[in-house]
Amino acid sequence: MGDHCNLDNTTSPSRAAYRYDPYNCAVAYHVVPQSSLPQGTLHLRLENVVTFISYPTEKFVAPPPVVTKKEMARVFIGQLPYQVTDMQLDWLCYTFGHGGGVYFPERIMKRDDQRGGKVPTGCIHAYCDPEILADLENGMHKRILIDDTGVWFAQTEQEAAALNEYCGMLKVDRRLRFPHRPYDTVVVQFATSSYVPPVPSRRQHREGRQH
Repeated sequence: MGDHCNLDNTTSPSRAAYRYDPYNCAVAYHVVPQSSLPQGTLHLRLENVVTFISYPTEKFVAPPPVVTKKEMARVFIGQLPYQVTDMQLDWLCYTFGHGGGVYFPERIMKRDDQRGGKVPTGCIHAYCDPEILADLENGMHKRILIDDTGVWFAQTEQEAAALNEYCGMLKVDRRLRFPHRPYDTVVVQFATSSYVPPVPSRRQHREGRQH
């Protein structure tokens, strides 16, 4: 590990974090002690190195779009949990994308012959107001590692270097990864793929609901 990423640091200073305020749908800033990581947090080696932010305990509702879908930009977001929910996605983009929102998410699937069908990849295409695309990229791209109880968020360049170095370790050594979880930082960028999944027919929709 480089000198800037000391994963053996055992000190416990307080850390800055974000908390969802259910009364006004705003993200409030407060200080949380480093020793209070929620039970079930996986990437404990990042404690005292990268800021940890817990998921909100109340339902999060993103603000409605201000432009139509035809006026929106298409964005690619990767390294999400395989079963990422719309609310989880909304919270991530609003909290770390400077109040931005994404809409009409399309889960990117891949074929798995062993399972006999298509499985999620942890990547999506979604749509956003073109004016906030840069905010989403600047606030989220390569700065977030998603954990089971929250996210590790690099607030400074030093934290970003430490987070990316840690993820590099996970890429090299599969034994350090947690099964079926993201092991790299979130990717947010303008979508280069032009493929848009077809809208299912009414018959397909009915058949899907029966399974």
